[in-house]
Amino acid sequence: MTKKSNGTWAESVAEIRATWRAGIWPVLVGAVLLFSLIGAILSVTQDSSSSGLIIENIDRGRAAYSIAALITLIIALFAVPVVLNNARKDDEAPAPANVTLTVARAVVASLVVAATPALVIGAVASTGTAWDFWLIAGTLVVEVGLFALMSAFIHILVSRRGTAVVLNALVVGTLAVGPFAVAAVVGASNSVTVTQTYIGIEWNEKDDIDPATGYPEVITCMAPEVTTTSAPNYGAAWPIMAVTPFVTLAEAAPFQETYGTYDYGYVEGDVAAEAPLAPEYSEPPRLVPGDVLSSIAMTFREAQVNSVDQEVTIDECAAAKEGTTAYWPTGYTPTAEELRAAQPGWLIGIGTHVGVVLALGIAALIRHSRARRRA
Repeated sequence: MTKKSNGTWAESVAEIRATWRAGIWPVLVGAVLLFSLIGAILSVTQDSSSSGLIIENIDRGRAAYSIAALITLIIALFAVPVVLNNARKDDEAPAPANVTLTVARAVVASLVVAATPALVIGAVASTGTAWDFWLIAGTLVVEVGLFALMSAFIHILVSRRGTAVVLNALVVGTLAVGPFAVAAVVGASNSVTVTQTYIGIEWNEKDDIDPATGYPEVITCMAPEVTTTSAPNYGAAWPIMAVTPFVTLAEAAPFQETYGTYDYGYVEGDVAAEAPLAPEYSEPPRLVPGDVLSSIAMTFREAQVNSVDQEVTIDECAAAKEGTTAYWPTGYTPTAEELRAAQPGWLIGIGTHVGVVLALGIAALIRHSRARRRA
């Protein structure tokens, strides 16, 4: 190792120590450690059923490391630019490349280490495959590293500290939040038609009520009521949504397929209820996300599936005659097979982020080379 490299390394270590002692860096590391642990522990210990929704076959361990990974990513998107800005000495000259990149690597390593206890809790408690865990954990490290490189290259490229801060905020905001705003605009401007047909029951005060069901003993159907509404069409926006690091992380592993049913607490003989609760009266199990990353991934894939006109029929009358309770859908719900067949977004996100890093890195390298020639 040459004297110059020894000097650069010593300068980098000194800068890391000084930045750590400044205060904001350990606070952010502590935030990752604390909130990821809280999220993981609650995911493992808390009942997954809530608001009457009974969820079965849920992998609590995966739910734990999913929430820990998401919390770490959110804090990292904010933490790395803040720490690098805090480490910068000169307000009017570009940050030194070697020192800035070393500090960026140290910040990434510290955040990943802080998230490790929560990730390990989830991995140990998981009943799923280890491959899913490593895909999510690996993607988390890659994404945090890529955004750290973006921030570092911006500080190396831009002379003024204030301009670098603004540019960092623009890049992170554009990639993390911007795609959702664009998708909302695209979805609103390209709507799909939802046609709902409702067939209800005619109620008459003179009807004799069956105490076992709460319905009239002689059920008469109403004329079908057809309503047509418009819903946002995100079919053309899903590639834009894939650019966000949240979708990239969520798409790293297959979504957790779980099913839930609503228990409204009806009991047999309860005339006030429209129908008693029994197996034949329950709603059919619906596909629900088993963890926070699966929720993001399923929403992203639903944007592709729900891009066609939909028809929904709610036949309460026929269901009552058959002795069941009509299922009231809120719209077309894609099946697990349809969601799995949708286009994945992981490669789009990773590819976009790598492209941004390469563009900023090349620009920073050119700027650094020119500065050295002038010197």
